[in-house]
Amino acid sequence: MNTVNTDNLNETMKGYIIRACRIIECDDKEVKKLFNGLRWSIDEMTMEDARREYEKYRSGKIQFKGKRQ
Repeated sequence: MNTVNTDNLNETMKGYIIRACRIIECDDKEVKKLFNGLRWSIDEMTMEDARREYEKYRSGKIQFKGKRQ
């Protein structure tokens, strides 16, 4: 059952990120860097901003440098 609401959305999202980091075997430095960026994003962006950012990524307008091996 999906019990995500506006009160627990950020905690739920962090749980998803932690699981993804475990799956791709991120090291502590990568996880800390990711969560520092996440804290900034949560403070500076609205939910609508975040959805627009994801849509840009999905459409190929945002790409990341480097290649993870």
